Amino acid sequence: MTNSTKVKSKKIKTTLFITYTAILIALGIICNTFDIPIGGGSLKLTFTYIPCFIAGIFLGPIAGFLVGFLGDLLGFLINSQGMAWIPLLTISSAFIGFIPGLVFKIKKLNIYFKLALSFLLVFLFCTCFLTTLGLYLFFAIGKKTFWVYFIGRIGPQLGFYLINCVIICIIYYPLKKYVFNRLGTKTATNQDIEQMEKEGSTAVNTETKKACNVFNSIKAKFAKKNACEAAECTQKTNNNCNTTINCTNSNIAKEEIE
Repeated sequence: MTNSTKVKSKKIKTTLFITYTAILIALGIICNTFDIPIGGGSLKLTFTYIPCFIAGIFLGPIAGFLVGFLGDLLGFLINSQGMAWIPLLTISSAFIGFIPGLVFKIKKLNIYFKLALSFLLVFLFCTCFLTTLGLYLFFAIGKKTFWVYFIGRIGPQLGFYLINCVIICIIYYPLKKYVFNRLGTKTATNQDIEQMEKEGSTAVNTETKKACNVFNSIKAKFAKKNACEAAECTQKTNNNCNTTINCTNSNIAKEEIE
């Protein structure tokens, strides 16, 4: 592969990385802007976890952090829904993408274990701690204790979180196969093909020479064996023959083994 081909391949991967990150940020904004009211509007089902997880898993922790952070911040600026901006919620969204990105950097772990560990860590640190703490400080402090607020909130949120986790598990392999595998592949150019053909031709010539050498060696051994057998026969029939033959069948067999 030539240097120009490597540079072109790197540029393509960089372009895809930026494009995928931008698309996921846009999806994050949409998920933060629109939600599904449940129970008369007291509860809201949101899918903000999905773009953050996808970015962290396939693009890495930095991209996951950006998707979560910008998705929440820009989504709030577009549609605040009458609420004040809560920094802890934006930080929580950023870590929703950052944590899976770190977990998926651990190569020795099984893919299912990585998903399960990511789901658990995000739920405990982001949903249970950061998000709950941010909402409590803005809406419930002085009215009830943190743990009372926590218990009342975390039950419904667990159900919504599991819905997001199921969707992520369903779309993981299709996204990996048809979308994000492109970051690790490169289309062969004409120069790559010509180089492979040259290398293949050289390899064939080398193997052919080796095969010919082996064949000639075997052929020479059989010719030597036949000459020895003929000489032994001549020695037996001619008592006056003074030729010394050091080519017995055992020696020939030893040479063939070597």
